[in-house]
Amino acid sequence: MVASIHDNTLLQAFLKSGPHCVQLVRRLEFDYFGWFKEENKKNADLELAAEYTGLRSIELTFHSEVLTYWALFGDYDDGLTAMPLEAESLFERFRLKRLLDCAMLKSITIGHAGRRKDAAYETGENLGKLLVTKFADTKRQKVMVQQCR
Repeated sequence: MVASIHDNTLLQAFLKSGPHCVQLVRRLEFDYFGWFKEENKKNADLELAAEYTGLRSIELTFHSEVLTYWALFGDYDDGLTAMPLEAESLFERFRLKRLLDCAMLKSITIGHAGRRKDAAYETGENLGKLLVTKFADTKRQKVMVQQCR
């Protein structure tokens, strides 16, 4: 589990500690993946993932607030309804294209944190479909995408 930039730095050091280390890591979990700052040109978590040539499985956890936006309509007292974000915009925002460089990747888990919102799960489902398509189209690689709480 990678839960901070410090964890990321430690794993980078491990990566450099021996010639075969890049093949040893099979799974990575990024518990705070959704807090990536958009102004960063690169996503350090995905840069790390792409270095591990043996990586088969990755979990990217997003807070529900990151996957939705509020719209002023609905049958609620405050008039606010959580709406799903566009998958393509999240693909760009989080620099998810870098995932396509993980040649051995077979499984992507989109994790959810925070208050349960149907719109967040809809966003996760759409993002999963987009990732499956991008892997199939660009890498001719089949990946399975699932969601978890």
